[in-house]
Amino acid sequence: MKIQISIITLLFFISCKKTDTKQATQNTENKTQSVIKSKDTRNKEKVEFEKYSASGIIIYQNNRLFDENLKAIGQLYSKGFEKVQILERSKKMYNLENSSEYCEKAYFIKIRYNNQDCIVFGKDVYEIDMKQKFSFQDPNGDQLSLFPVTNFEMGASDDDGLTGCDDYSFLIIENKNKRTFTSIKYPTNGTNDKIKKLEKAVLIHDEGANEEIQSVATKKDTLVIAMKATYQEGGSTFNLKTTFKDHFSKSIITDKIIFEE
Repeated sequence: MKIQISIITLLFFISCKKTDTKQATQNTENKTQSVIKSKDTRNKEKVEFEKYSASGIIIYQNNRLFDENLKAIGQLYSKGFEKVQILERSKKMYNLENSSEYCEKAYFIKIRYNNQDCIVFGKDVYEIDMKQKFSFQDPNGDQLSLFPVTNFEMGASDDDGLTGCDDYSFLIIENKNKRTFTSIKYPTNGTNDKIKKLEKAVLIHDEGANEEIQSVATKKDTLVIAMKATYQEGGSTFNLKTTFKDHFSKSIITDKIIFEE
């Protein structure tokens, strides 16, 4: 176990930018099969970025890393659930090599991570929705906040209209006292089979529904998130209830009311 921890710690401090040929060569040798090179078609044109200032978060530990020409150069290793500063976004969306699925297109994103500027694929970094950020306290008096996060993959619509792609945001809770983050478990009585596979509670905002957080309240050991969903015709209100115990691993939908418009 100590050896494994030492290896992970060493990998964590790999710089996002390679400063010499020797280091670049070493990173090339250490690439794994999970690193996918960008499609050759985009190398025939100039890759342009535009300013996109936002607060972001990396959820997973291993994230693909790219150079200025959007060629895969290795992995960005993190502890997972780490905040980053989003700096720029590519002007166009791209597929990675071996993928031609329209819904798998994403922007490339420049981020500031560990005091370095890095380029990652938009599927791997999430923007924090500051407009739906709610603060509250847990039973121990710790200061917490809840907010949705969305990555930069193709969503439910583009410049040409509806895409038919899935579009959702994960719900993340930050403990400001402990400086930790966690997701909320998908509710046990949830009925969306595709979302259920993600194992995380989400806000859906696709062509079929748009969900928003209305308010957040605490009742003893339970966090109650009041939600409103708007459908193509009508909508509903409901509560997503989750327990503070065991890192919000038990959740359920309650008090659902359907209405017509």
